[in-house]
Amino acid sequence: MKESIFNTLAGRYDAWYDSSRGKPLYESELACLRPLVEASPRPLLEVGVGTGRFAMHFLPATGIDPAEEALKLAAKRGIKTLLGRAEALPLPEGSFGCALLALTLCFVQEPLRVLREVHRVLRPEGLLVLAL
Repeated sequence: MKESIFNTLAGRYDAWYDSSRGKPLYESELACLRPLVEASPRPLLEVGVGTGRFAMHFLPATGIDPAEEALKLAAKRGIKTLLGRAEALPLPEGSFGCALLALTLCFVQEPLRVLREVHRVLRPEGLLVLAL
């Protein structure tokens, strides 16, 4: 399973964002996301939060991920974390104003199911920010 790789390599994965190759890409991705997320209703949920590199810029935020080791790093960044899968979000219907999926949809087994779950937990005026 992919999440086991992210568990095993959470520290290395996270450090890449600070590397000479990773930092410019990360900063450009964040610059694209920032105006969309900042203009979105709250509260924020990041699905596939990983180590919290994106959500940490939009606190308060909740993040869900199947990789427990990655979630430990996200929690240190001030993100409320939940262990779980995007295909079955353990959250009440209509509980978020914004759902962020940043580089997540390509890692899930059932993308349509994920999008249905995100729709379920978004408020009627909620916004999905999807980055591929």
